[in-house]
Amino acid sequence: MIYVISGNEGYLVKSKIDEIINDHQDASIIKFDMMDKNVTIYDIIAECNTIDLFADKKIVLVENPLFLSAKTNLNDNEYQQLIDYANNGNSDCELVFYGNIEIDKRKKINKVFNKLARYITFDKMDSKEFNNYAKEYIKKNLSNIDNETINYLLSIISNDLTLFHNEIAKLALYDGKITKKIIDKLIDRPLDDDVFSLTNAIIANNFSKAFKKWNDLKALNNEPIAINLILANQFRFMYQVRVLMEYGYSEKEITNKLKAHPYRIAITLKNVQGIKSKRILAILAKLAKLDQGFKNGTIDRNIGLEKALIEIMR
Repeated sequence: MIYVISGNEGYLVKSKIDEIINDHQDASIIKFDMMDKNVTIYDIIAECNTIDLFADKKIVLVENPLFLSAKTNLNDNEYQQLIDYANNGNSDCELVFYGNIEIDKRKKINKVFNKLARYITFDKMDSKEFNNYAKEYIKKNLSNIDNETINYLLSIISNDLTLFHNEIAKLALYDGKITKKIIDKLIDRPLDDDVFSLTNAIIANNFSKAFKKWNDLKALNNEPIAINLILANQFRFMYQVRVLMEYGYSEKEITNKLKAHPYRIAITLKNVQGIKSKRILAILAKLAKLDQGFKNGTIDRNIGLEKALIEIMR
């Protein structure tokens, strides 16, 4: 069997490869990486056709098959040899092409190869898909957590599947009921969430809370340019919520339109009640100017953002 496993959701790509390996536990495993210019299609096909003296089955893993994307091409002879192998290959060999590549469906190789190989694509989930997947996974793997706490967990946990599964594995080791306090203690919050808390403190004009969060971020050696960028994204999101609210959209309609987590929408709606969209735009303009100053070197990154926060909260 020949597989082409692609997409930018690395966790699911790896999981599918692990599944193939587990289905043939006694097979020998050979790996190639086509980013290595010394690796050719001829090498891969030769390996697939070589009988393994120590195993009945063989799995040949080929990372970064760029010839299936728009980036590179096979020559005519390479193309023909690959097609010939696909038609009459070694039945005792599983050939797996995989990687974070975008398959170019217009290319001849894919139009022909698609009939001879199994193409599987795993792209990043959108917010709704991730929430559905995560809820189902949490309920299967954490028996000592209620629905309200699951929603809280989903509002702060990373939607990177590798990080998500690592955090759930960590919670699964906890012996007892999982509460919000336990989650806050055990889960590593993404930088975006810490900046979200900073944003909320700024909007509430809570000077002490805002600068406590800012000092926490500094203590963790977070790059001010990255914090400023995320801060701008948070205020942009806040502006979108505020405008939709002013147009009369309901909380559910705003959630669906922005494809965001309901908890985040609920918190943002609460926070924008006392602020006009005009002020949010003014904050965005200041953060944009700050970003430009960071990049051209006219603003010191170590004190620039701190000064900007003071000006915003005056």
